[in-house]
Amino acid sequence: SDTLPDESAIHCICDLLTHIGFALERQLQGKNDLARACERLRDIKDREAPGSQRVYSKQINVLIQEMFDGRAVALRARAVLEQAAEVGVCGMLDIDGLARS
Repeated sequence: SDTLPDESAIHCICDLLTHIGFALERQLQGKNDLARACERLRDIKDREAPGSQRVYSKQINVLIQEMFDGRAVALRARAVLEQAAEVGVCGMLDIDGLARS
């Protein structure tokens, strides 16, 4: 059966992934585990109870979405930094990842 976690467990996993997700992404197994956790959180966020109501509170759904949004920003920033490192301009980047003139 598909047992749903309580909201406190979801809150904890979102906090954990926010803080250690970058470290998990550096290892193949960690990347796979992170992908599975995110897939499960996406399923939890989108889950509806009979009558088209969300199973979890709006607060939990927002928390999950904020975690996904933060990961997306971090991935874009990493891609910009890796690209900058390839062309040798790492020291010339501002906070938004844009090259200075």
